[in-house]
Amino acid sequence: MPKIIDKKIKLLAIKKFLAGEKASKIAEELNLKSGQPQIKQWVKRYNINELESELDYSPCEVNIYIKKDIENKILKEENKKLEKELSKLKKEKLKDKAKINFLEKRMPSCMNLSKTQMKIETSKKVWKNNTYNIIYFDDSTELSIKDKCKALFVNFANYAKWKNKNQKELSENKKVELKRKYNNKAIDLINKFSKKNGSSGSRNVSSWIRDVFNINISYKIINELRKNKLVDLVKIKRDSKRTTHQRGNIVPDLIKKDFSTQYNFQKIWIDGSYLDLIIKGKKVKILGEFAYNWFNREMIAYNFDLTKNSEIVK
Repeated sequence: MPKIIDKKIKLLAIKKFLAGEKASKIAEELNLKSGQPQIKQWVKRYNINELESELDYSPCEVNIYIKKDIENKILKEENKKLEKELSKLKKEKLKDKAKINFLEKRMPSCMNLSKTQMKIETSKKVWKNNTYNIIYFDDSTELSIKDKCKALFVNFANYAKWKNKNQKELSENKKVELKRKYNNKAIDLINKFSKKNGSSGSRNVSSWIRDVFNINISYKIINELRKNKLVDLVKIKRDSKRTTHQRGNIVPDLIKKDFSTQYNFQKIWIDGSYLDLIIKGKKVKILGEFAYNWFNREMIAYNFDLTKNSEIVK
């Protein structure tokens, strides 16, 4: 059976068509499956005045009906906009959850950091290099590369530059390591120390450079240069096990870590040790001897002796 269309809808369609609206739009608004040819047939077949008299519609009532139809149309459009916005919000929420999960799996150590700590951490070159490696070698398809960059707090443009710069290493499936730039002047000064004084600790080297050249070089940088073999500084070889050879009889431990005393000079502590000092840019060993009275908690005597062991180390 063919669908019987109400005369009210026919009247509305004819009025809109004669007002200058397109037949295709009218068919969409009124949900007419027959479309444009049907509306054009109604315009030819029906007279507006006859239809209004049949339906007992005055021109004013028809206008009210048209206004209501326009209002319904506006409401439908608003509903569509709201539905689109809701779908966008849902997608954004899902993206945010995926970003958080991505960050938790790849960088679990940063989840307990505060906002200020996170800003400091993400501004470091080490963080950026590690995140670039993670993004490049990650196979997950939940997020795009731009979203992965946002999740790990790095810029997509900088990631693209890093990728183009390190194409050779990445093509060989090798992780790109951060290459630190060292000052050539620092390397020259450390080599000068090694020529004059030989092997030594990094702290002694930094203090020697500070005293002689008035330049501060951190002992950590000296250790890094030594590990990377960028300087000629030999590491001191120390015995892992230290053995003491005592002569004569061993005196029994009468104190037993009890340093409380009732009388003056009842318990005295005496000790001697070598002190490594740098005097006038040269490494020197001096023997220091100390005596301590536990009754009044004072140093009784001390002595620094230049023995054969304290000669200048060449």
